Amino acid sequence: LSAEPLAPGMVPGVGAATVSKLKAESPPVRNPQQLMGYYLLLNRSEHNFKAFLEMRGIQTKYAGIILEAMQAKSLEHCTDDKHDLNSPVRTDADTTNVAQRFIKLPLSSHKIVAGQTPGIGQMSLPSVERTIKTQMGEDAKPPKETPSAVQLMGLYLAIGRDARAFATRTAQAMSGGETEVSKNFKRNPLSAEPLAPGMVPGVGAATVRKLEAARVLTPQQLMGYFLLLNRSEDMFRAFLEKHDIQTKYAGIILEAMQAKSLEYCTDDEHDLKSPVKPGADTTKVAHLFSMLPLSSHKIVAGQIPGLGEKSLPRVERKIKTQMGEDAKPPKETPSAVQLMGLYLAIGREREWMLRWLKDDCGCQERYARATVDALETKACMICDEPTDPVFASPPPKEQRPRLPPTREESEKGIMQGTEEEKAEALQRMQDQSSALQKLLFFILGGGLIAIIVLHLTIGFV
Repeated sequence: LSAEPLAPGMVPGVGAATVSKLKAESPPVRNPQQLMGYYLLLNRSEHNFKAFLEMRGIQTKYAGIILEAMQAKSLEHCTDDKHDLNSPVRTDADTTNVAQRFIKLPLSSHKIVAGQTPGIGQMSLPSVERTIKTQMGEDAKPPKETPSAVQLMGLYLAIGRDARAFATRTAQAMSGGETEVSKNFKRNPLSAEPLAPGMVPGVGAATVRKLEAARVLTPQQLMGYFLLLNRSEDMFRAFLEKHDIQTKYAGIILEAMQAKSLEYCTDDEHDLKSPVKPGADTTKVAHLFSMLPLSSHKIVAGQIPGLGEKSLPRVERKIKTQMGEDAKPPKETPSAVQLMGLYLAIGREREWMLRWLKDDCGCQERYARATVDALETKACMICDEPTDPVFASPPPKEQRPRLPPTREESEKGIMQGTEEEKAEALQRMQDQSSALQKLLFFILGGGLIAIIVLHLTIGFV
């Protein structure tokens, strides 16, 4: 099973269109190993895996071919038989009997029992079971034999064989599953309030003090530093550990940032040919930037408002400076992810960002303002309550232009009010009627006088 990026011809039934669909949906499937991972995570269920593919827009015909390929391939290392814990597998000198048996025997789709998988015993199994069901997704029907060794391996492959992320995830499961802090952090917008224990997973009182010393004062700024490093796990972990944050908590914070950033970031290249239509008051570039996820690939001209071929090399040099001496700049510098990271890291200070673009990067003021406006619009989508950043919201009800009510509407309003309101409304109607009568009398009288004067004038002539 390859870890290379998915391409047509690597997996039966997977063509160019299917590759795009697998990568586009969240969570993205980027290689054959991850595709197999999701199949195993669903405990090799034909129904669930076919539904998983069809939910991503893959035609039933190709979903069936992919399913058949996964079934055949998985038979090399999976079984529907129960795990034989009495197997006479000999242990090596440096492994336990449980570990050696787990390595040598095929993965079973039956429920894990104590002594089958290293490190998982009777106390931790219920928590692991809850976590596996969560990872399967709401639409999947959990099999009776959850969690199985097949599913545990599926989860490991599905997250890209990231040992640290897997260790953190299973450690959280064994300590009682996802915490309320994790749930709230995923569910709520990124706060600009001062960091406090319980706002970000892994951030306690001691970590707050250490981050404050590093001038990271809010959850928005913490996310900003993660994005500024282009979502690099190694560099962000090194950043945290450099400020004396324990490896354990650094891993939890990293995973929280990774999960949260998936809502608005992607490792795919920016699609400048996207058919999204701009609003009447925005350019196409600005609209695409606001609506599409931030890409970790290198910025190209026409991707971010205000940044063109001339300014990009200067922005690249300054982004590398902002990353710090210890950070190893990724090949794809500067990216839209990093530019947004810098904006969040400085606390969304518009004037600072404007000066940085003008003075440090040499951008003309009008282009710099276009870039800052685009970043703030995007930051509103990421950090603030859900709004529509492109199309202006309608004015509040009381500020909307309103025509005078018709007589029928006025009468209807009267019937719905109190006695005093009815009397007041009736009086207003009578006053309006009286004023109209006076105006009509004035017009008619003036017209009559004009006719008389005209008649006398003609007679005189």
